[in-house]
Amino acid sequence: MHIRIIILIIILSMGKLSHAQLYFNERNAHHAYASVLSNVAPKDGKYYCAGYAMDSINPTLILGIKYAIYNSLGQKERDTILQLPDRNIFTDLNNMVAAPDGGWVLAGTAYETTGSGIIRLLLLKIDSLGREAWHREYDKPFCTSASKWFGLFDYKPIEHNQHLLLGRIKCATNAGWVLLKLDSNLDVIWQKQYNHAVYDNIGWKILPEADGYVIAGGQDNTNTNQKNFVAQAKLWKLDTAGNVLWTYESTPSKLTNWARDVVRTADGGYVYCGQGDGKEVPDANPQSAEMEWKGWVEKIDVNRQVVWNKSTSTLYTNMDYNEWRVLRILPSGDLMLAGGISGGMQQPDTLDRLYGGLMKLSDDGNIKWARKYVAPNSDTGFIYRVYDMKTVADGGYIVCGEATDILFPQTPPTQQGWLLKVDSNGCSGPGDPQCWPVGIHETEAPQVKYRVYPNPVGDVLYISGTATQENKVSVTVYDALGRQVSEYALPASGKGNINVSNWAPGLYLYRISAGSRLLQQGRVVKL
Repeated sequence: MHIRIIILIIILSMGKLSHAQLYFNERNAHHAYASVLSNVAPKDGKYYCAGYAMDSINPTLILGIKYAIYNSLGQKERDTILQLPDRNIFTDLNNMVAAPDGGWVLAGTAYETTGSGIIRLLLLKIDSLGREAWHREYDKPFCTSASKWFGLFDYKPIEHNQHLLLGRIKCATNAGWVLLKLDSNLDVIWQKQYNHAVYDNIGWKILPEADGYVIAGGQDNTNTNQKNFVAQAKLWKLDTAGNVLWTYESTPSKLTNWARDVVRTADGGYVYCGQGDGKEVPDANPQSAEMEWKGWVEKIDVNRQVVWNKSTSTLYTNMDYNEWRVLRILPSGDLMLAGGISGGMQQPDTLDRLYGGLMKLSDDGNIKWARKYVAPNSDTGFIYRVYDMKTVADGGYIVCGEATDILFPQTPPTQQGWLLKVDSNGCSGPGDPQCWPVGIHETEAPQVKYRVYPNPVGDVLYISGTATQENKVSVTVYDALGRQVSEYALPASGKGNINVSNWAPGLYLYRISAGSRLLQQGRVVKL
């Protein structure tokens, strides 16, 4: 067995991370008063993003579709805002689908800015440069009394070149969700509304299946009650005609607020994510209260029985501060979640902060790693939300959302689109401290102990371990770009030293491995 001690140089003083590492962390506003990136799609070595923005150059401040293209290094190549006459338009989370001609179909919501102010569901086709090709609007409410589309939440192309639109509608009483099925010409085949007799219903995501569709959402009374809340995540299974075949409702005692996304697992069960482990907190007024939540993920089996569930974050918060919005199942069966985390996932943080978050779970619900992120030059108070996440060819993840300073706002803007590229372990760069000491890849626990000293080190770094029968033990040093800068043969006694006098001052990560198996790693500071 060939034992190598690999020391990767991580010099914090270098500032911006190397493009060769394929990490970047960008916030960008174009010339917008406020902007959000709600969709990202990797394609042909680039990242295509869409969201919404208010154009500060246009004095009417009409809300339009923000469309941006970044290259593989995170450098912006195009940034536009598409507006429609007399309309505020925006696209919701993960509603950007590639078209065969190289353009994109976006689904969203259109609000009339004149006249009745009707809100309609929107399908918008753009070319690869973000220019409009066509758009269709759908305005067919089910209510005879005052009614309003609350917006489109999901869009899925399905078999036979047909399409599904999932939205929310509110009549004079409680709110429900509505599903439209469109033919290849984008005309309505059928549309159905799904309400509850007592609670508000909401549908967030569509999971197409061979025999129908699963809708992830929930039901609650938080809009009608001041206290004594009921909140449950809910899954609806529909056939291809939109008829309900079965439903699953989470345990009422858990106060689980909405299933925001859902996947089917290899064993036939389902995993959904959102908010959960909720608690009701009394207000100063004894007649009212508010709900506070943690992030939540739950697995049910093929018989819709709970297999496991897990709450995350060290703090409870109201609104949507703790919430997993995006769920992906990886080829390995592991689960990836993306969303927002208030404070910290391991350590409490009492400041007013919401971090973008990623978390990787095994198929049995064990956390493999959890990360939180902010963009460069953030203020002491901030709100970061992740709205979309995709895997990329190098095994990492591309993430988009919003970055907002809230205590000492930048002028202007305070709210900006946010794009983040991380590696397969969620590390935002070789120097990401939350990834130490396993910032390169997942490894086994150390089996061999080496003493590496002194730390901090001046000119000579000593390594002391147990004797081996190996003919060669080597020390290889790489710079921050991954280039090998030296190689040193260590005696079979396991004891030796490295001349580090020519190393630049900074922080370094050393790794001791046997072949591809990690034995030990840690940090050392060069004075």
